[in-house]
Amino acid sequence: MKLDFENDFQIGTWRQVLPADMDKLWADGWRNFGEHFFRNRADYHEAIQRWVRVIPLRINVEKFRLSQHQQKLLKKQKATEVRYQPIVIDAEREAMFEKHTTRFKRNIPEALSTFLGDAPGIVPCPALECALYDEAGKLYGASFFGVGEEAISSIYATFDIDFEGKSPGLHTLLAEVQYAQMNQKKYVYLGYSYNVPSHYDYKKKFYGLESYDWNGNWIDFARLV
Repeated sequence: MKLDFENDFQIGTWRQVLPADMDKLWADGWRNFGEHFFRNRADYHEAIQRWVRVIPLRINVEKFRLSQHQQKLLKKQKATEVRYQPIVIDAEREAMFEKHTTRFKRNIPEALSTFLGDAPGIVPCPALECALYDEAGKLYGASFFGVGEEAISSIYATFDIDFEGKSPGLHTLLAEVQYAQMNQKKYVYLGYSYNVPSHYDYKKKFYGLESYDWNGNWIDFARLV
């Protein structure tokens, strides 16, 4: 694929979008942080200092199954309570987010509102929090996802770095897939990865994974890479 760096980045602003229309936007490679939507086939990879191809990813829920590693993780964390609940950005979550950002050396996130907008859970469509609580009832991980008519789309995940050994980022993502299964959704959109190694590569390790070819088609991920 030839990359046109000047024309490959599209943006849009939609304050209210029906769930069925969100499905169509996600299926066409659009992502969103609150009301701000963007769609780009290329991105600048700072670690290697060159432009690379963006690969949108989603899980086909019907084809999904847990890997042995994922099974072991969920068994190990069986005492963890998973809650799907309305999004509320409070002091506890802000503190967890600030702690989480210390993991980053570049492109450090500014605030949860950067990803969730000024009316999380409402704009541009319904969205929920997937929260992890330990045996003592302490919140140690949270992810946020938009809810369409036939799909859900991961927006952002954050966790208390003191609990990093519990793999909370992967746990919340698996919990989002479980939410999709319980609510008869067809797809879980994971955002994107690159056609070169990056810190997004954890998204490539799921059964039922599909990738967008930027020609309107979602194909088995193995066929693209």
